[in-house]
Amino acid sequence: MIKLFKWGKLVLFGSLTMCSLGLSIQSVSAASRLATIATPAPLTTLWKTLKSALEEDRQIVSLCNEDLEHCSSSAARRFNAIVEDGSAYEGLSRIGHINRAVNYSIRVTNDRSPEKWSSPLSALAKGAGDCKQFAILKYAALAAVGYGADDLRILIVEDKSFYQAHAVVAVRDHARWLILNNRSLAIVALDDFLNYYRLLGMLGPDNLLEFAERPQLIGLHNESYGRVSE
Repeated sequence: MIKLFKWGKLVLFGSLTMCSLGLSIQSVSAASRLATIATPAPLTTLWKTLKSALEEDRQIVSLCNEDLEHCSSSAARRFNAIVEDGSAYEGLSRIGHINRAVNYSIRVTNDRSPEKWSSPLSALAKGAGDCKQFAILKYAALAAVGYGADDLRILIVEDKSFYQAHAVVAVRDHARWLILNNRSLAIVALDDFLNYYRLLGMLGPDNLLEFAERPQLIGLHNESYGRVSE
């Protein structure tokens, strides 16, 4: 049974490795209840590229499903295995199994050479990646098991203790937003997560991204986050 963990009970999965995001964006203030934020231009451009890659992968997986016997894509077969694992469950259990399956599907790169953003199937084919590959793969898998675009986000954050850029997935389960992190097998509530991470930006539907039952505008600070090396 999958349980919702408070941050104090978290057990970290793997090592805390730096995740280079290759973006220049503004730091965003965090409120106790995250609400809406306009997508910064660099993230909007990136999201358009990733959406195209996600659609290409979806078509490859669909063709593979139509003729499994002759499917030549091992990455598509592995993706289907992740989706099938999650599809056997409902609600929080489904989210937890997707998180676990993806965390174990590729290894974390521990060298100092940053990974570029890539498609889910590219990550599975390579078998390794950093937070970006884990995040985009979880996003695609959650979409494949039935979560709509309005209920999924990729969050760009910064560790408040180590000032390291990081990417995670947020998924809405009923009225609550939950965080899937490649650093842990635990599912964490968004409010708890934001006690330890600062929100920098989001990848998801265009324009305003809604995160609260009672919307509350989140403003952009003038302090520059700076460019992360590619």
